[in-house]
Amino acid sequence: MRKQLQAEHGRAELEKKKILLEKRKKKQEKKIVEQNSKIDSIKGLIDKKREEDEKKRQEEVKFLQQQSEHLKRFLKQIEQQIKDAQK
Repeated sequence: MRKQLQAEHGRAELEKKKILLEKRKKKQEKKIVEQNSKIDSIKGLIDKKREEDEKKRQEEVKFLQQQSEHLKRFLKQIEQQIKDAQK
């Protein structure tokens, strides 16, 4: 009888522990979902920032290429004027 009572008591304790562990598991799963959501959000922001940076870089390269062409033409004009002046 005593062993049976101890077994019942042990079983009740195990049931309580099981319930607590299940609650803890649900909390952890909820945290995982929240963290994954944050990760996805951050990845989206990073991708958007990367695209914006790439676009800025491309615009800057285009501007610098135009600037380079303009300066080359300007130098050719000056060289031509110097040649004409030397004649």
